[in-house]
Amino acid sequence: MSNIPSIYLILIPVFLSLNGCTEENSVPSAPDTNAKGQSVYQDVPYIQDYSVRYYLPEQQNTLKLTDLSINRDGQIQILSDNGLLVPDNGSLFYSGKLVPDISYPPMIPKKIKAICTYRNQTVYLDSQYVFSNAWAGKIQTAHGLPGASLFAAGRDFDFLISDGELLVYFDKDGKKLWSGSLKGIRQIVYQQTKNSFLLISSGQVAEFIPGLFARSFERDYKTENTKEEGWERKELLSGSPATLWLPASDHHNWTWRSTASSDQTVGQIFALTMILELADNKEWKARALKCLDDLMGSIVKNDLYIIDVDGEPTLWGKWNPDYVNKFPVNVGDRRLNSSNIIAFLQTAYKFTGKEIYENRV
Repeated sequence: MSNIPSIYLILIPVFLSLNGCTEENSVPSAPDTNAKGQSVYQDVPYIQDYSVRYYLPEQQNTLKLTDLSINRDGQIQILSDNGLLVPDNGSLFYSGKLVPDISYPPMIPKKIKAICTYRNQTVYLDSQYVFSNAWAGKIQTAHGLPGASLFAAGRDFDFLISDGELLVYFDKDGKKLWSGSLKGIRQIVYQQTKNSFLLISSGQVAEFIPGLFARSFERDYKTENTKEEGWERKELLSGSPATLWLPASDHHNWTWRSTASSDQTVGQIFALTMILELADNKEWKARALKCLDDLMGSIVKNDLYIIDVDGEPTLWGKWNPDYVNKFPVNVGDRRLNSSNIIAFLQTAYKFTGKEIYENRV
């Protein structure tokens, strides 16, 4: 819920069912016709929706309201820039007010930055933790971002958290799976149907990097540009991004290798296959299987391309037939790319048993 600049507003539509006091099956039904056989109107119970208005008190009408959560018990909490509020003393014909939530004293001193409803319970974000008072307090993940103000929950108690630029991703056990950055993030939204997160800024909507493997990074890495004038534009048109090594957004003396290539994918698949074939450790094999499935699932979902952080195919991570078949028949990459993607898909099918990989072979 975005910032609401209005001083007062209709905040909470409350939907109530106005039904009879007796069970539906016990309500006697009126006849459809009278003694003369004429049609008559039959009066039956029905559901009526209505709203209850809640206003900020006059002395607090400058507060900004940012988030709202309703748990399974119907308890409503509204996050303002001065703490948590709850609706109070409102009814159909009488407007209520938004007052500070003092129902649970340990929550009062906390500086809550965001709230959301997850699995019908309220989850909170402050400068230290993502946490909830539900589930016997088991949800408490230390995120390490003092300025954290945005978060969203994934499919299985996993959380993506941001301070507007830095991002951290945790699994249900509180283990950090990934960290990165994207400037100007204003909202994080979880897409259940795609099992992915959207990162929304003023200038773009980006999808969070599943299946894209980590890349190398170097301190004070320097490169000499020996290419002819205009090479950046040429590479930009043929793939993404144009520059092979990019400066980190937080420390510009660190650079990271931006383009994920077909050669790197070969190395990834080889290493994961060795673990799955030879390792005895069940935990490592499970991690390798997930990495393999995530990587190949992402490639298949994106029409046999590796999609980079800018939402475009990388320069060399391309196996789509439209791309491969553009090579002349006497160019080795045409045969090499074809054999690579077939091997990738067969490997993924062998270890996962998912037909999506067999059907693409």
